[in-house]
Amino acid sequence: MAAAHVPAGTAFSTQPATALSMTEQAMGAWRAFGWVAADRIYDVGDVGMALRRAGRGCVPGVNATHCFGSWHGKPAVAGTAEEIGKDLDPAAWRRLPAGLGTEGERLHDWAYLELTELKADEFRSGAKGL
Repeated sequence: MAAAHVPAGTAFSTQPATALSMTEQAMGAWRAFGWVAADRIYDVGDVGMALRRAGRGCVPGVNATHCFGSWHGKPAVAGTAEEIGKDLDPAAWRRLPAGLGTEGERLHDWAYLELTELKADEFRSGAKGL
C-alpha cells in the first residue's frame, strides 16, 4: 500500500463495502438523485437495501443471460433478460447516453419493466406508496 501511496491508516475494504460508503456519502450530499445504475451484485446487497431505505432506486446492469421472474401483482414474465427484452414492444425502448467515452457519448438502449411492487414503509419508516 505504501508503494501505491495509499495514506497510512487506510484499511482494506471490499468493493461492496466501498460502494456502500460512496452511496451513503452521496445520499448525505446536498445534490439530490433518484436512482443509481450498478452491477447486479450491488442491487441485491447492502447498497441496494440502503438505496431502498432512502427511497431511491437501483437499476442493476445485467448480461443477456441473467434470468428474471416477476413477483406477485405484476404481469407474468420469466426468462433471460434477452428473452424478456425481445418480447417488449419496440416503443418501450429508449436510446440514452451513459456518459462520455473516448469517442463521444456512449449510447445504450434502455427499457423499463417493473417486476414487483415494494411498499415504501418496508424500507423507510413513515414512507408512503409503492
